[in-house]
Amino acid sequence: MKRAFYKPRLVTRVIFSLLFFCSPAIYAFEEVPIIPRCKSLEPQEGFYPLQQQIRISITGADAQGVFYGLQSLKQMLPAAIFDQDDTAHREAFSDLRIGFVKIEDVTRFKWRGFMLDSCRHIQTIDKIKQYIDLMALYKMNVFHWHLTDDEAWRAEIKKYPKLTSIGGYPGDRSKDEELNGYYTQEQMREIVAYAHERYIKVVPEFDIPGHVNALLMAYPEHGCNKGGPLKMGEPGMRSFSSAAGRRAICAGKHETTIPFIMEVFEELQTIFTDGLFHVGGDERPRGNWEKCTHCVALRNKQKLKDEHHLQNWFLNEVSERLRKRGIRTVGWAEHIQGGVPEGQIVQAWNKPSEALQGVRAGREVINSYNRKIYLDYPV
Repeated sequence: MKRAFYKPRLVTRVIFSLLFFCSPAIYAFEEVPIIPRCKSLEPQEGFYPLQQQIRISITGADAQGVFYGLQSLKQMLPAAIFDQDDTAHREAFSDLRIGFVKIEDVTRFKWRGFMLDSCRHIQTIDKIKQYIDLMALYKMNVFHWHLTDDEAWRAEIKKYPKLTSIGGYPGDRSKDEELNGYYTQEQMREIVAYAHERYIKVVPEFDIPGHVNALLMAYPEHGCNKGGPLKMGEPGMRSFSSAAGRRAICAGKHETTIPFIMEVFEELQTIFTDGLFHVGGDERPRGNWEKCTHCVALRNKQKLKDEHHLQNWFLNEVSERLRKRGIRTVGWAEHIQGGVPEGQIVQAWNKPSEALQGVRAGREVINSYNRKIYLDYPV
């Protein structure tokens, strides 16, 4: 048998061998043809995998639907098809049988996401591709890539190189490989292309106004009050915040901080082309803006009720600028209490009530309730 790899296309009346997206590649059934066809179905992404006697027919609304049909077929095969060992592959296919079955399926949710935190621990490009392959197998279609936080800054921004040369190295540079490093723009483009081949959008997260200690360690002038240098703690995951305390980017200095933010997004926009950016909005450390002369002055000038509403004003300014560039924003639901920026997608994570609040506010909502689906929480 030959190894094979197949990207579904809009085709009719063409017979292919059974070929899959997976890593490593798996053997094809040369004697069992696959006939992928596309037809008008509602909703999009629908598919009909149908096995009949000596052939398997997959009909989809579009190429993406055919691709998902292939994933359903893969799920019917032995787990050994994913084994790294060639012998295990051959043994899995030596006596392979699939019962006669007809499957009609459509996707229920248009956002089927997986979030990867690359800040607290950095992953290799190959490891991220493995995650994307698993996403594709389970028909997930959004890769939410958490690239900035208090702990580290992982995305190369050429105009601001200290974001990664300083912010990308919280650990001991001689040994803490899991804590140190960043992704070059070429590497991020490679991940985006790899995900797109599997019908997965990539949504980067640049978290503001909180979770910015790595940013402020590199460019402290964007912090509150005088914006002096932050004190570095002992090398480790929390080295940017253990001595300095958790900080926020200064809303009161919006005439300089917002242009800085937009220049970062401008570079990211050349890499992440799906029209969606996550802007964070969660866990802004209390006490920063409340004690900042610039933030207090801006809040009074804008006649805002409190710092929650100041955050809403700040994120609105950023989101509106991104909207004019054709970008829609996603934000964590915690800032709902100050009002959600126009058109922003709400991502609920902390309380079950957040999703309901987002719906009542007339927003689209991603339900990511941490106690149910965060993999770092106890079962």
